[in-house]
Amino acid sequence: MRKLIWLIALITGASIGLAGVQAQSVATLESSGSYSLDADWAELPDGTEWGAVSWAAADARGWIHAFRREGPIFTFDARGRFVRQWGEGIAKWTHGIRVDHEGYIWVTDGQGHQVKKFSPDGTLLMTLGTYEVAGDGPDTFNRPTDVAVAPNGNFYVSDGYGNSRVAMFAPDGTFIRSWGTRGDGPGEFNLPHSVVVDPRGRVLVADRENDRVQVFDAEGGFIAQWADIGNPYGLAIHDNRVFIADGILNRVAITDLDGKLVDVIEGAQMAHGIDVDRMGNVYVASNRDSSLKKFVYTGTSNGGQAAFAQAEQVMEEAHRGMFAPDSEESEAARFTETIARELPGGGASGPLVRRNLIDDHVFGRIERDGIPHAGLSSDAEFIRRVYIDATGQLPPVEAVREFIASRDPTKRDRLIDALVGTEAFAEQWAWFWGDLFRLTGRTGRGKNLFHFWNKEWLRVDRPYRDVVNDLLTAVGKSHSMIPALGLIGRNNVGVNNLPDSADDFRVSNRLDSIDEFNVDVARIFLGINTTCVSCHDGEGHLESVNLYLAGKTREEFFRQSAFLGRTRMLSAWDDRSKNTGNGDQVIDDLAPGYDTDHDAPFMTASLNRFPRYGGMWSPAFFLTGEGANPDVNPRAELARMLTEHIQFGRATVNLVWGRLMTVPFVAPYDGFDMARLDPENPPPAPWTIQPTNPDLLDALAREFMSNDTSVQHLIKTIMKSSAYQLSTRFPGEWDEAYTPYYARKYVRLLRGPEIIDAITRATDRPQEYNFGGGRVDRVLALASPSDVGRRGDYGEITSLMQAFFQGNRAAQPPDGNRPSTLQALLMTGSNVVNSRVLAEENSRVQQLLESDRSDVEIIEELFLATLARTPSPEEAEVALQAFERDRRRGAENVQWALLNGIEFALNH
Repeated sequence: MRKLIWLIALITGASIGLAGVQAQSVATLESSGSYSLDADWAELPDGTEWGAVSWAAADARGWIHAFRREGPIFTFDARGRFVRQWGEGIAKWTHGIRVDHEGYIWVTDGQGHQVKKFSPDGTLLMTLGTYEVAGDGPDTFNRPTDVAVAPNGNFYVSDGYGNSRVAMFAPDGTFIRSWGTRGDGPGEFNLPHSVVVDPRGRVLVADRENDRVQVFDAEGGFIAQWADIGNPYGLAIHDNRVFIADGILNRVAITDLDGKLVDVIEGAQMAHGIDVDRMGNVYVASNRDSSLKKFVYTGTSNGGQAAFAQAEQVMEEAHRGMFAPDSEESEAARFTETIARELPGGGASGPLVRRNLIDDHVFGRIERDGIPHAGLSSDAEFIRRVYIDATGQLPPVEAVREFIASRDPTKRDRLIDALVGTEAFAEQWAWFWGDLFRLTGRTGRGKNLFHFWNKEWLRVDRPYRDVVNDLLTAVGKSHSMIPALGLIGRNNVGVNNLPDSADDFRVSNRLDSIDEFNVDVARIFLGINTTCVSCHDGEGHLESVNLYLAGKTREEFFRQSAFLGRTRMLSAWDDRSKNTGNGDQVIDDLAPGYDTDHDAPFMTASLNRFPRYGGMWSPAFFLTGEGANPDVNPRAELARMLTEHIQFGRATVNLVWGRLMTVPFVAPYDGFDMARLDPENPPPAPWTIQPTNPDLLDALAREFMSNDTSVQHLIKTIMKSSAYQLSTRFPGEWDEAYTPYYARKYVRLLRGPEIIDAITRATDRPQEYNFGGGRVDRVLALASPSDVGRRGDYGEITSLMQAFFQGNRAAQPPDGNRPSTLQALLMTGSNVVNSRVLAEENSRVQQLLESDRSDVEIIEELFLATLARTPSPEEAEVALQAFERDRRRGAENVQWALLNGIEFALNH
């Protein structure tokens, strides 16, 4: 069969022995020799020594972030090469550092009594030190030690030296509960020094001075304690194993998830912090020994490490440049070039029919600059591509056969028209907008209603400007009953204070809520991230990031927020439980205005921004300075100005173009620099024009706005273009300079919901989910990732979705187009895949084997159902040989191999 590039690393290391050592008593257990010390693993900057390293954390790329007591964080790539230093001064006394499942970096500041969250690039996102405890007022950390983030985004802080407890928070930093006090009984602590969440969802705490690890459920209920394992300083989880850094016995103890000792790593002098990378290598930090040691996993034989090293080298070569900071377009182009020649399809290059304005711009530019381009995709390529993009589903087998056999020259346009506007189309694109709107439980009790409303406007093709108008202007006594209030409702910032009157805004911090909504409006509908200028002027801060925003002031942000100055958000209040939140809110226009005077009635100081100033602000549109008509609702004025501006068209076109063409005009989607859009007025050197094709971006934006802001029209226009229908295969040698020309179709990995639904459809083994009082059989029929569930197979489904870039919607929309070893491991080892390829429970394999079809026909059916194409002669021959050895096992293996090839995981 075709090479499965995605699985090379796994295949290379398949022979590595992973069996644990035999169970022995603690007193007699010795190191199994599965780890060897690599003393020179890191290339330190010239003239630098480790110094006191408190902790280290590994991210999904295998990069290591070393947290040093006396200086900044050092970051190394997977091969130990120095990448950068960052975070100077972020902590008074560094202690712990962790990287969560979404790539966010968390640090604990022992003397500053704070926990801080950073983006992968080092941008500070959250500082938590003092927090509100419902009914008890403010509380603070006292020398916290570590952070653990659960898959649902909740996080746990071991508040160790001073408070001897564990505190639990929601993803936004809202306090949920805490447990523990000083002592040595169950649930008591004497220095909780480290905390992790295991694959079972349990919270493990290193109770250092009590010489034990305590195990709790997700809510803090005591389950068990593991004693006689030494003196636990740091904890890490990898491959269903718990790694315990022992600072007294100078070792790492490795246990299973029940606390049974299975291995020991000796030589970890004065071990303090610990983490394990994606290859199983262990990093032990010592603030007393001034070192960060790497213990390389070697398996049970000397050949183990060689296999791992070879696997990692193959992965690095296959994905060269993908793990380094790079532009989204370059990353997609390199990914495509790496695997395109292993993918089927593709016609010869040559003149193509220019079918609409997109082709006029794309191919006119290609012709002008003498750039070669790919030929049209094959019918098999096209039908799979358009089904996945339009509906998130694989095409039915009979649809593939009929489409390929048809000689109708209009069949591609007819198929696009037939798919766009269907229920499946509405589900696929409502999930896309659900990610944009961050539709989660924070939306409140109306979450499902908001989701159905999104589906409906997409299905009936309601003008997008009307949708935005509703999102900006809706009111209701119960926001959970008005779908369009979902976006403003999820941005409610609660402060949990007992209100004094109906006009007391302190339950919800009204101005903070308005500002959060204002940021979302600019980000989603204008493609501009105004977060920075919500706190300070752009001058002196943003000159190296965004020329346009460098010239904007905080006052201009205030004036944009002032369009919502009359808006009240009154949260439901339960006087008995002292509980508020986003569950149900009154949202109306009876507030006195956007008044930042600290002496204003019921003024609440900002919880998440620098203090405001200036008193009452009048509305003015951020992009033009236009004020509001005093006789019109200012929210309606904002909706009018926003949807009439060309930037609204650009931002919307960029979102949809990026989804369908993989490479957007501007990345990230909220990264538009308004000073770099016009080729006729280029920015000063060294800045360049920002969009990949500025003329096409503007032309398509005008086309969108002149066609009643129809999202369906926009999608059809892109899909019907020859540019969209190009093959991924490229004739001759690819030059990276061709990337912005869209001279080929760039591949993208399937997103989380798509990969799950594709697995269940290819195997004809649907998964049932509880939703809306009934049962559905597709992830895309749900409203949000949290509706999947986390028990049994549902937990594996959630893990697969996360590996394929589905976030939990607590932060910004998911982003990523990189193949990873984690994806391969989950696909090859997950019960979600492995149970469905068996000839059981009426799977596709079972149905075919029990039919009267020949082996050749069964093989063809499996290819059509899984890859939407027939096998090549070479593939058919290999598959037939497998059938001849064992018909049932052969059919199961063919189905498994098709699901685990790179072709299945891609839309190409």
